Amino acid sequence: MLRVIQFVRSEKYGIKIPLNNVNDRLCAMLGVSSRSIDNLKKELKEIETSQEESSRRRLRSGSSTCTTDETMEQPEPVSGRPKINLSDFDPIEMCWAELKNSVQNQNTTFQLKDVEKLVWNWLYNCDSTFISSCIDHVHVYEKNFKKADQFIEEIEDELNDDDDNIDNDSDLTGDEDEDQ
Repeated sequence: MLRVIQFVRSEKYGIKIPLNNVNDRLCAMLGVSSRSIDNLKKELKEIETSQEESSRRRLRSGSSTCTTDETMEQPEPVSGRPKINLSDFDPIEMCWAELKNSVQNQNTTFQLKDVEKLVWNWLYNCDSTFISSCIDHVHVYEKNFKKADQFIEEIEDELNDDDDNIDNDSDLTGDEDEDQ
């Protein structure tokens, strides 16, 4: 530690070793060889990589590799609730999807200027009947979802009531004990 303090004091009144030469500065500061500095850097790098790997292991799930697309493709566990597809409830998402499909179907040159023309053409042809049909579609889906959700709520209530009425003592175990 004394050597570090002496080095800092000597550098205070004028830099003797250029700042960009880190290895020489460390050698002068610590009083060790450049080979020792290289070994220390190597050890430090190994420690950093092992810490990064351990933090990655902690953050990741137990599965091997998993991307968002793979996760979204996996079936959801059965919860009793109808699955919500948000694009069915948002007319803007529906219009956006329709625009993308239209451009995809008509795009033959794959050039940005042609894609822009296709987008403007679709927007120009987009009229109030199309927009109102998207909004009507959303209303129908909302109504159907609310009906399905209400039905599930009723079934859940009935199931919860049935669970409360179940007697935990089994008749079979009681009869067997009495017979013996």
